[in-house]
Amino acid sequence: MDLFRRVAANAPQSARENPEIDEDESPVKLDANGLAVWRGEKPVHKRERPGEVDRSSTLQKIAHVLAEAGATRKAIRDALADRDISLGYRKFSSGPDERTEVEYRRSANKAVREADARRSVVIVPEGGDPGVFDARWLLAEEFPPIRWVVPDVLPEGVTILAGKPKLGKSWLAMDLCLGVAQGGALLGTKRVEGGPCLYLALEDSPRRLQRRLRGLVESGGVADGGEYAPEGFEFPTAWPRIGEGCEERLRAWLESRPGARLVVVDTLKKVRPKADVRKGLYDADYEALEPLLPLAAEFDVAVVVMHHTRKKPGADPLEEVSGSYGLSGGVDGVLVMKRERGSQDAFLRMTGRDVEEEGELALRWDSSLLRWTFLGDAEDHRRSEERKQIIAKLAEVGEPMSATDVAVEIEKKVDGVRKLVRKMVRDGEIAKVGSGSSTKYGLPTKVVFVEDGVDGEEDDR
Repeated sequence: MDLFRRVAANAPQSARENPEIDEDESPVKLDANGLAVWRGEKPVHKRERPGEVDRSSTLQKIAHVLAEAGATRKAIRDALADRDISLGYRKFSSGPDERTEVEYRRSANKAVREADARRSVVIVPEGGDPGVFDARWLLAEEFPPIRWVVPDVLPEGVTILAGKPKLGKSWLAMDLCLGVAQGGALLGTKRVEGGPCLYLALEDSPRRLQRRLRGLVESGGVADGGEYAPEGFEFPTAWPRIGEGCEERLRAWLESRPGARLVVVDTLKKVRPKADVRKGLYDADYEALEPLLPLAAEFDVAVVVMHHTRKKPGADPLEEVSGSYGLSGGVDGVLVMKRERGSQDAFLRMTGRDVEEEGELALRWDSSLLRWTFLGDAEDHRRSEERKQIIAKLAEVGEPMSATDVAVEIEKKVDGVRKLVRKMVRDGEIAKVGSGSSTKYGLPTKVVFVEDGVDGEEDDR
């Protein structure tokens, strides 16, 4: 495979120092600064070790230079493979491995996407406000699609994950990080793009984190699970508050981890700014996470902030997040997790600015795997579970029951049970006995199905 692409400088004398020519791609012209970056003369150094080159960040810088010069994604990918070897970052081999190829592709996609965004300049009429665009431009503009870190569950941006204490939120958040860091399947069925993850475990100790992580990664009797732990999954247990260095430290981490996909903050209480008595509750809540929004947008990552729900449940998921509407209204999205104590099942309600249709997912805790698995749509799951409850109650009683009696016994709404038992009759799960106001329902193995009469009407015979 040809790894080289032509890079031509504006200065003719530098042409001889450029890589070999591939006739499939147009020349990419770089200025003096761009050529210096290409040659490796302006690398990015690691913050903790200033004299050591940060390979990933340097390759990302090269990708940005090429993208700004108009290089295609394919040209950038091949150029990164060339630079990786030519600059001595990676030993020569017949070709990069799959993980390295993914890194090249992600860096190229990120560089081209950001370069395209910078070129999307709004043309303002003479004398107009440069911060205002008109409806014609808005309708004609083609924006990139919403990018999901976890498909149909977690988009890029800042999202609050709220639930009662000791509900399993931390297990879910750690599993999300683990799955994204590895790439592949998550929650049993969701396919995700891999990338570095940061879990701010600000209420945990390394010992507790080790126990939880070992539970997730151990396999085949391996004692420490080390060989199953992915690269790029990091845990700080201390972090500055927002407004006191949080944003700067997070930016530094994101800049040094090109292709980062997910940051989890556990919990909000540990990073939110200290209370300002001069601000009202709404203003304080709205501004609590505001500095994280531009970071998430700039680096195309999802930032999940763990929080608690109110003691009193609400009809709207935004009402259930502890605090004022300013907190839930000031972020990109909200996930509310509910689980009855002692139950293996939980429900995850989703809403947000980029979520076109609010939804709710059903999850089940697998104690053997120590992780949550995806069951499907919550409403479908509830309906299936309610059917099981009805059949179990009829079997327990041993004789036909009215829809009202069934609803009382299983503690469900009468109207909902009445509709469901009729569907169950049509599906052959239970049988109807009698008609009109005396209609009852029983198991088909113990009752005879009677078709005379119509539900809700007396039998005139």
